[in-house]
Amino acid sequence: MKLIHPDGESIILSDSLLWRDEFDWSNLAQTEPERTLSGAYIVQQGIKQSGRPITLEPPDDSMAWHKRQITEKLQAWAMQPETKFTLVMAQGTFNVIFDNAHGAVSAKPVLGFGGTQQDDYFLVSIKLITA
Repeated sequence: MKLIHPDGESIILSDSLLWRDEFDWSNLAQTEPERTLSGAYIVQQGIKQSGRPITLEPPDDSMAWHKRQITEKLQAWAMQPETKFTLVMAQGTFNVIFDNAHGAVSAKPVLGFGGTQQDDYFLVSIKLITA
């Protein structure tokens, strides 16, 4: 799995990261049905162009560890406004932005403490949205 910055720099992410909300989304938008005076229902529908959530997280604490350097880079990238990245993964290639409204990057040290050394590992969760 790879996240690519528009300037060409990329981060290799663990293939063990799980796309937690892969099937929680539908690209079909639909309004609440409204009843007309004749009793018929009016329902408007359309296809969403973007906005699909992609939440990547370790399946459990023994998998998908990332070194501090990767964790710091993800956090720095998440703070770049209006930057679209390319996410390449088994399910396809997606143009994405970080979902800062819902905590784009969160991480905790694998050992539960410390995490100050460059060789320390973190359990990282990444929240993205298709753009």
